[in-house]
Amino acid sequence: MLIGLFRQKLILPEDFFLLYNDEQQRLIVEHEICHFDRNDIYWNLIAFLFIALFWFHPLVWLAYTKLRRDQELSCDQTTLARKQLDSRINYSRALLITAQQKQRFAFAHLSFNEYGDKKVMLERITQIKNSKVFGKPTLTLYGLLVAALMTSVSYAGHVGQLSLIHI
Repeated sequence: MLIGLFRQKLILPEDFFLLYNDEQQRLIVEHEICHFDRNDIYWNLIAFLFIALFWFHPLVWLAYTKLRRDQELSCDQTTLARKQLDSRINYSRALLITAQQKQRFAFAHLSFNEYGDKKVMLERITQIKNSKVFGKPTLTLYGLLVAALMTSVSYAGHVGQLSLIHI
């Protein structure tokens, strides 16, 4: 997990290198880097401010829970975006290993309890399982399709401007 507002640090459990294999370690760190790149720690701070101001409103608590869940799912997807099936399975196993571990620190337990419980882990693994990996031919086809669409729209706009000039 990441901690700190001004100088963020990655905190790993003592048994990190024993619990996870090399690829799982790399994927977990990539996931945390994704949180860092998206400034999730600052968005969470803003969410905590809303919770502090509107602690009595259940929709604020619900929104915070959904925000955190979506952050985790999004970072999972970003981490696994171009990974093959073996890496996806390996990452899912790492999630299961993590869910089975007892959190030693109170702050880690609070952080992981809501977003690492069995229901959320099952949702994360199901999303990993159901997401599609596009190969190079498919991505190339989509790229060509987008380029053709943009070219035709640009050309149509240019022709429209010429017809207005001649009128």
